[in-house]
Amino acid sequence: MKKALTAILVALLALTLGACSGNSNKAPNHDAQGEAQTQNQAPDEDKAKRKVYTTAKIAEDKVRTLFGKATLEDGTPILDPVTGTAEKAKSLLANYFDPALADAIVAHYVTDKKSGESTLVNTEPFFAASILATKNAEDVQIEGENDTYTVTTADGGVYTLKWDDAKSKYLVTGYEKK
Repeated sequence: MKKALTAILVALLALTLGACSGNSNKAPNHDAQGEAQTQNQAPDEDKAKRKVYTTAKIAEDKVRTLFGKATLEDGTPILDPVTGTAEKAKSLLANYFDPALADAIVAHYVTDKKSGESTLVNTEPFFAASILATKNAEDVQIEGENDTYTVTTADGGVYTLKWDDAKSKYLVTGYEKK
C-alpha cells in the first residue's frame, strides 16, 4: 500500500514539474512586437493608476496623522508630538507632496498658539473633499498618463500627482475642491 501511494505521489510530482517547466524556453516577446506592447499597455496603465490612487491616499493620511490625531486632554488638536516642529512636519510631508504644497499644508494647520510644548493646529481640514473616504481606486476618477495624473473624488476633491525622478515615486503636486 505504501509503495503504491509513493509511486503515485512521485508520478504526480514528475507530471507537475514537467508541466511547469515545459514553456520556460519561450521568451514573452517572440510574438509580434505590436501585439505584445498592446497587451502590456493596459496592465501597466492600471498599475500606474492604482499606484497614483494609493499615493494620494497615503499622502492625505500622513497629513491627518500629523495634524489631526494628537490632542490635548481637553480634545484640542495639536501637531503630532513626535514630529514636534513645523519644519520637521514639512520635511516629512516632502516625502509625499512637492515642497510648495507641503509648505501650504503646514501653513494651513500650524498656528502660533502653544500649550506648553505642544503647537496647537487649525481644526479646518486642508482636504475639504477627502480621498480617505474611498475604499479603492474604482471609487475615484483617475485621468492622465505617463508622469502626470489627476484623481477626482466623488465629492469634488481633485489631486494632481506627478512622477518625481529623483525620488522614483509619485508626489502630490496639487489639490483643489471643485
